[in-house]
Amino acid sequence: MAVLSILIAFGVSLAAFGGQAMEQVSDQDAARAGAQAGRLMNFGELRDRVGARVGGRFLGCDCNPDAARYRMRFMRGNQVIEVDVDARNGDILRTRE
Repeated sequence: MAVLSILIAFGVSLAAFGGQAMEQVSDQDAARAGAQAGRLMNFGELRDRVGARVGGRFLGCDCNPDAARYRMRFMRGNQVIEVDVDARNGDILRTRE
């Protein structure tokens, strides 16, 4: 009986956690949806545009679709360059070396 109670409790908590996970939308999914809706530029286009201006090898990025911004990182020589980009129009907002 105790084992059954534990399994039921586990099942209920798993269902609750799974429901929360399904409701959460990742930043990447939100950015993709924004691009498809025309609110944000396509990520590949932004990456290429910024990369051409900054130079170096693209390392990765963090996105904040709610603020319509990307923080991209590039490696130029032995230095990491961080670039904040407006995801709506591709404007470079700030560069940190």
